[in-house]
Amino acid sequence: MLADDEFFEEFEIIENELADQYVHRRLSDADRGLFEKYLMQTPQQRQKLHFATALNEATIEHVRSKQEVAQFKPRPPPPVQFPAYLKIAALVIVAAGLAIALWLLLRKSEVERGMLALSQAYRNERIVESRISEINYSPLRPTRSAEPPKIDDLARSQAELLLTEAVDKSGDATSKHALGRVYLAGKQFDQARQQLEQALKLDANNAQLNSDMAAALLELGKVERTSDEVKAVNTFRQSLQHLERALELDKSLPEALFNRGLLLEQMNLSSQAEEAWKRYLQNDSTTQWADEARRNLESVQQQNRETPQQRPDD
Repeated sequence: MLADDEFFEEFEIIENELADQYVHRRLSDADRGLFEKYLMQTPQQRQKLHFATALNEATIEHVRSKQEVAQFKPRPPPPVQFPAYLKIAALVIVAAGLAIALWLLLRKSEVERGMLALSQAYRNERIVESRISEINYSPLRPTRSAEPPKIDDLARSQAELLLTEAVDKSGDATSKHALGRVYLAGKQFDQARQQLEQALKLDANNAQLNSDMAAALLELGKVERTSDEVKAVNTFRQSLQHLERALELDKSLPEALFNRGLLLEQMNLSSQAEEAWKRYLQNDSTTQWADEARRNLESVQQQNRETPQQRPDD
């Protein structure tokens, strides 16, 4: 979208309109403050505003010196006007690439702002294989990539700060669940489990919460497997219990269906994992998550062809 010439033309029109309203003092005090804070940052913006001010003064002088009275002409109805603060918000978001400005202007709750920041942080790449609720899709980081993670560290810090404050203020299940997602997305699995366990004590029948708890346990089990296979198996079984509970509460919950396929693979139940991926694709066949599920299904099917006598785990 940002490469589109028409989009930039629209952007400039809105920016010029706001500058004109600022010069003519048609913005409220609050909107003037927002304009000065966000749209007078660069030399180009200040120069444009200086030009608009000079043009306005020249126009006023010209009108004062003009003696004739303009003939009345019917005017078409004015176009629909959006509040100035919304225009400022749109410009700030596009110019800065940060949704934080929009949150401030639209006064979202700390939890909502925190979750938006979390999605912003991992919009280019995710570092956890499991699917976390209320976080948009991004490709999984290659396991052995030598490049640094494509993570917006500022947005992630903002998310953790906002959601920590929300937990301190309310301590409810929603805020604890959201903070647990922050830790889970950042591979801080022990902290994620702690927050999600506390949230479940307050809201045990929340399908997404159970699914995210299962995701945290799944990822934790994968870490434990490197040093303690028995401990990992127990953690995987706990994860499966939460996934089954999530699907009891919502049989089509996409996060739980996706993570169930991942978990069954980790438990070496490839036949069951194949069925789990097929079930997921029955519910979602068009998204990027579905594309990833198909790749997982193909991998499991190949494994099943090579080891047809798979033995189920008791």
